[in-house]
Amino acid sequence: MKKISIVITALSLSVATIAIITKQKQLIVIRTDKIEKSNYTSAIKSETEKVSMLLDRGLKREKSGDYTEAIEDYTQAIQINPANEFAYKHRGIAREKLGDYTEAIEDYTQVIQINPKNEFAYNHRGIAREKLGDYTEAIEDYTQAIQINFDSAFAYKNRGVARFHLEDYSGAIEDYTEAIKIKPQAAFAYSYRGVARHKLGDISGATKDLQTAAKLFKKQNNKIAHQQITDMLENLE
Repeated sequence: MKKISIVITALSLSVATIAIITKQKQLIVIRTDKIEKSNYTSAIKSETEKVSMLLDRGLKREKSGDYTEAIEDYTQAIQINPANEFAYKHRGIAREKLGDYTEAIEDYTQVIQINPKNEFAYNHRGIAREKLGDYTEAIEDYTQAIQINFDSAFAYKNRGVARFHLEDYSGAIEDYTEAIKIKPQAAFAYSYRGVARHKLGDISGATKDLQTAAKLFKKQNNKIAHQQITDMLENLE
């Protein structure tokens, strides 16, 4: 009987020991899991902060005209977060400023894929395409921008310019007119419409628009544009 008691006692101790060990292992697993989650959270926080710092520095460099360095910052931000709309948008702006229109188009396209309602991206992709002579595609982009914002004088004016390049002078005049309705002080829209009217032989309409443009440019203290329009008026036939 003593032997049996000893064996039972030994077994009880073994079970208790196993329970303690098992509990210790569970605690270790829980602690390890907490450490891993904590490290993961810290990593996310660290990456978010790094992206924020890169974008902030990139924006400062962009504003100071250091477009190449700004592009490097935006690129690093994109490598960390490939879905960062702001980084693509501003890398596109910097590339556009450097005349890298093909790459700018790629960045604006990425912005549109992330946010199909980004009016800015459509407008500036249109500008980049226009710079490359892709006037038809530029018109499509400006039209998309207008559908997003019907009060975009900028988009109407840009689409008018693209239509002018395609010798669609009537279409261009329609767009310039819409731009003027939205923004009556849009001197460039008046000047462009004046040129388009001249192309259609409307000398009276062209003269009136160019005179209005000249007055607005003078009021806005744009001496170069004012002189250009004044010269055009003197040679208008």
